Amino acid sequence: MIGSHWIADLSGCDPEFLKDEAALNRLLENAIAASNATILKSVSHKFGGEGGVTGLFLLSESHASYHSYPELNYIALDIFTCGDCDPRRSGDHLLAAFQPIASHVNFLRRDVPRVFSGKLVAR
Repeated sequence: MIGSHWIADLSGCDPEFLKDEAALNRLLENAIAASNATILKSVSHKFGGEGGVTGLFLLSESHASYHSYPELNYIALDIFTCGDCDPRRSGDHLLAAFQPIASHVNFLRRDVPRVFSGKLVAR
């Protein structure tokens, strides 16, 4: 297995929190630390007016990102890690912090498809 990918759609979140760029970045930093990943760089952008925030964290182990939509009380989250990191730990941290009314969470194992004699081999 190459890595693990935690993807979540959270709705019913506090719209004021979803507009707070500094608070969202601190939360993601803490969540990333919970999975034992290492942040190499980060960048975020607050959209004008009542708009949301988008943020991206380049990790030694891959990446994490978020996109908030305060007008919809919604945030999209994506954490992909490889090695010994477990993005589900980050996810648990984020779910506890956002306390969404509804959530849709996917957890994927990422791996290289195996090819033998030019044909894809199932695992």
